Amino acid sequence: LTENVTIQIYDMAGHHIRTIETQQGGDDEARWDARNKKDEEVASGTYVFVIQSDSARYVGKVVIMR
Repeated sequence: LTENVTIQIYDMAGHHIRTIETQQGGDDEARWDARNKKDEEVASGTYVFVIQSDSARYVGKVVIMR
């Protein structure tokens, strides 16, 4: 990841679940604690993440299984 990366997480219906912002650069990973913006655990299912930096955008999926 580069500096100033924003990660948006959505459920499969397109509802915004959480935003994660990183200020430091050079890390190879970012962590999501599988909680929503109300600090509640999310349900099992598939979620879409959008990683946005100043120069690039990446979209992917993650599956939460409880």
